[in-house]
Amino acid sequence: TLCVREPLAEGTEGAPHLGPERHRIYSDLSPKERDRYDANIQATNILLQGLPKDIYTLINHYTGAKDILDNVKMLLEGSELTKEDQESQLYDDFKHF
Repeated sequence: TLCVREPLAEGTEGAPHLGPERHRIYSDLSPKERDRYDANIQATNILLQGLPKDIYTLINHYTGAKDILDNVKMLLEGSELTKEDQESQLYDDFKHF
């Protein structure tokens, strides 16, 4: 979600007094902001659609593509370590036969 604080008045030192945060709507965005917003939505959709269900369930509450990607990388690194540990354990078990 996009949020913005609008200046309500100028303070005594020239600094603005900010009002409450409000959500911006798509039509409020500049063309550059719209392009960035659209790209983020597209990237988010691509990331979410390609995930296994177990990983999707863990990260589906993130809204930004970068947050999703960072957490997916972290989760997949963990699963790779687990696979390496399992493989190592299998080799160790095989040596005992």
